[in-house]
Amino acid sequence: MKFTNIISELCGESSSLKSKIEVIPERNLKTGKKILESLTKLAFIQYVNGEIDDAEVISEKLSSIEFDNDYDYWTWVEFAISLRAQLGLMEKDSDKYKNSVSKILNVINSGEGFIKKIRINVHERFMAGEGVELDELAVGEME
Repeated sequence: MKFTNIISELCGESSSLKSKIEVIPERNLKTGKKILESLTKLAFIQYVNGEIDDAEVISEKLSSIEFDNDYDYWTWVEFAISLRAQLGLMEKDSDKYKNSVSKILNVINSGEGFIKKIRINVHERFMAGEGVELDELAVGEME
């Protein structure tokens, strides 16, 4: 997929969205990964600022990108799909929520044996709120 096409399509959605995309620095629109990163961050900024319509348009567009075994790209798409799921919950749209969660889980469950098991374990720990705390990092450096 050509990520510059996504920018063009999003700019055509609304004038407010176009003006926000035009403010993104040119250096952040040179590679596909940078485009995905910038658009995902923009979607979350719009969400936090209460501009739900723009956040939804961006997350819908990015959610349509299929997984192609490249996690450098997929990480940003997954964040956009997560935002789409959250918006589905807010709107009480269970189909949107279930579709988003299903898309993420399909990628987590792809692959073979050990790799699949690691992905599932990491995801379950993340969903349970586990993570590396700053105190744990400091102790690790002292040892």
